[in-house]
Amino acid sequence: MTDQPFNASSQYLDQQQRATTLRVLATMPAITYRGPHTDIVGRLGLAFDVVAGGSTSTVVIDQSTGELLAATERITSGFRPGLFSYVLILGCGHASTADRTQPPGAANR
Repeated sequence: MTDQPFNASSQYLDQQQRATTLRVLATMPAITYRGPHTDIVGRLGLAFDVVAGGSTSTVVIDQSTGELLAATERITSGFRPGLFSYVLILGCGHASTADRTQPPGAANR
């Protein structure tokens, strides 16, 4: 058991886990494939939407690796519709528990 709370944004999936996850997500009727999409730094990926509760969440997945490139949430109804959040994934990897206190790239300096 760990004393660290679960944080989905810090969990790295290997290629087999990503492939399994994408196969499961492909069977879910609430997810809509939007086609090719370029994120804000120009990387081409495949976009998928989920519409629920007055918002649309979009993920952009790298077609060759299955890795998450970006995720957005847009508020589509209510008083002030528009972009609510944009998460851009520029890199990922694995660190031991001891390395988690250092900023990314600190070990390479």
